[in-house]
This record gives sequence, structure tokens and C-alpha cells, in this order.
Amino acid sequence: MKKRLVWWILISLAACSCTTLNSFNTVPLPKDIKIISPASNLPPEIKAFSGKWGGKWFAPGSAATLDSVLIVEKVEEGKAIVYYCWGNCPEWRVTSGWIKHKTAKFYQENGKMILSFENGRYKFFIQGQRLEGFLDNPRGSITMKRLL
Repeated sequence: MKKRLVWWILISLAACSCTTLNSFNTVPLPKDIKIISPASNLPPEIKAFSGKWGGKWFAPGSAATLDSVLIVEKVEEGKAIVYYCWGNCPEWRVTSGWIKHKTAKFYQENGKMILSFENGRYKFFIQGQRLEGFLDNPRGSITMKRLL
């Protein structure tokens, strides 16, 4: 009986983790991504951004969501190279794609380290084990978890 329970728990956990990763299969990703380990002398609040993050954008007044992946390929003091990737959302007239931002910037705001790109339109900060993001125009928010 205990064996069956243990197997059921393990299978359930595996199914949950697969669902989490597979939910971003419709988001196109660049093929040549190489996440570069942050330099040891960087502040921990900058190093924490490095990696691959996934989540769903929400907008006020809309039931639709948009699957998105943020890949922080390289972090340095004050700047980063990031790929922003997104899926389809017919309700928002959005078709899937990705874009590389070579000029993403880090700065402090209200005691938090912010990663921003597209002239401040997209802003992200670390909250515990999550990456929280905001979009200025149109308004939206996202909670992302680490995929890699």
C-alpha cells in the first residue's frame, strides 16, 4: 500500500512539473541561447535575474492571458542581454514571436533592483523565488517562475 502511495505521489509530481514546462511549448524560442553565468563580483540582486523564466501576462478587464518566456542571457553591472518571447493571444491580436534586447538596464527603485527594457515599458523585479513584471502601455502584469 505504501509503495502505491509513493508511486502515485511521484507520478503526480512529475505530471505537474511536465505541465509547467510544457505550457510554454507554444512560445517560440531562439535556437542559439547561451545563458552566461554571472561574474562572481556582481551583486546577488543582479545575479538572481540570470536564467530562463516563464509566466502568463494578465491585463485588467480581460480574461485572456499571454504565455511568455524571458531569457536573461547575460547580466553585467547596470545592464543585461535579454530575449523576450511570447505565444499567441487572438483576443489581444498578438501573434507569437521573440525579440532580443541588448540594452536592458538595471536600476534601483523603492529598494528593489529593476530590470527594464523597451525604454522602461517592461519592468521586472525579483520577489522571493519569482520574477514579477509590469507592462506600462497597455497595462498588464506577470508572475514568472524559473524554468532554468
